[in-house]
Amino acid sequence: MTAPYAPFTATDSRWRPGGGSAPDLRMHGATLTAELRRWSPGESLHIDATTPEEIGAVLEGRFELVCGDERHELADGQGIVIPPGEAHSWRVLSDGGVLYRVLGPDTAGN
Repeated sequence: MTAPYAPFTATDSRWRPGGGSAPDLRMHGATLTAELRRWSPGESLHIDATTPEEIGAVLEGRFELVCGDERHELADGQGIVIPPGEAHSWRVLSDGGVLYRVLGPDTAGN
């Protein structure tokens, strides 16, 4: 049996296309985690190989995603699915950006 959670909790990130607000939204469900965040110019994030499946969607700006020896450049409106257990890194290439990420169940038990 899983722990109880509020399945219908609505949250407003205050992000609007082209808006200057800085969203910082992270929500956890029973099996998924969703994050919406504005990144600063040049900001990066490295994720090790113990992570679950991840889906990323660029809402504003341009991002570089490196998975192993593959490099992807994603811009407004583009998204990607990253398999579980793949070490990868995100880096914003533009003057900041907004990235929406969804992470699947934690396969490492963390």
